[in-house]
Amino acid sequence: MRIHVGLPLNIWSNAIETTIYLINRGPSMALDGGILEEMWIGKKMNYSFIRVFNCETFEHVDKEYRNKFDAKSQKCYFIGYGVDGLGYRL
Repeated sequence: MRIHVGLPLNIWSNAIETTIYLINRGPSMALDGGILEEMWIGKKMNYSFIRVFNCETFEHVDKEYRNKFDAKSQKCYFIGYGVDGLGYRL
């Protein structure tokens, strides 16, 4: 994924973690098409949070890091999911 989108070598660990994160939330032949995460937590998965690796996104900039005339967001790229699936890495 990293090479395909042209990211530098220091992003390789994020690409691996994102791949593993997505594999664990996909159908498994060992579970007859069941989802490992669903079996583990016991409820249906919500896939609305899934994003495309390296997609363009915008991050909010807090007030203490900008002045009145600065932009309230900055352009970033998605490189993975946060710790315990909470949030995104940009």
